[in-house]
Amino acid sequence: MGRIRLHIRYQGSDFAGWQKQPDEKLQTVQGCLEQALLKLTGQNCLTVGSGRTDAGTHARKQVVHFDIDKPADRYPWVKALNAHLPESIQAFEAFEAPDEFHALLSCQSKTYDYYIQNSELKPLFRRDFVWHVRKPLTIDWLNRCASHLVGTHDFSSFQNAGTEVPSTVKTLYLAKWQQIDSQTIRFRASGDGFLKQMVRNLVGTQVDLFRSEAQPTEILKVLQAQNRSQAGLTAPATGLFLTSVKYPSHLDNRCRKL
Repeated sequence: MGRIRLHIRYQGSDFAGWQKQPDEKLQTVQGCLEQALLKLTGQNCLTVGSGRTDAGTHARKQVVHFDIDKPADRYPWVKALNAHLPESIQAFEAFEAPDEFHALLSCQSKTYDYYIQNSELKPLFRRDFVWHVRKPLTIDWLNRCASHLVGTHDFSSFQNAGTEVPSTVKTLYLAKWQQIDSQTIRFRASGDGFLKQMVRNLVGTQVDLFRSEAQPTEILKVLQAQNRSQAGLTAPATGLFLTSVKYPSHLDNRCRKL
């Protein structure tokens, strides 16, 4: 038996999220990947992802592992899987991983990017990849607001209901806004873990506070309330990308590229 570590990317618009759903009519990324693995290997390979992404959310790098009762180098994984995957999912790297590597439990940190098109006109060609906000946003104000999110906090004010978690205390290493071009701004968040729709709620709340002409420090009151009703709207899934996932170097170094 071998353990395979797979890196995939996907356009989330076509899917009801990463995780398989009880309603088999709902197309999910995990479901499509496992169907492709079955076609390729003849085995029902149970996949584990580094985390769930919501319906409509995208991934530039989702890390997955699965076990197979065959030698790890039996298949040219990237080329062979892509022949069975829909065009909106693409495998781009595969590794033979040690048994102790776990895509979810071994994860040290994740980075998410959220994109806003800040313009008068609605986006035409990018509407599946940005949130359209008409009111001009000020990067300096947003970064002063975001600076209060960095560190270890109870982020329960930014958690939507629906998933039980051991703790709502998380650490953000980075929370930063950046002007990408004349119409596009990006919020980047890196942390040791994220609650359900946490990034989307952080984005929505910051935009809401700016629209209401609040002081950037008002975000602290939302944090301290530990109550979802005190935060702002949930930004649309369209603008969110899982960008990268980090693992301990001692595990990375033991993953052999296939």
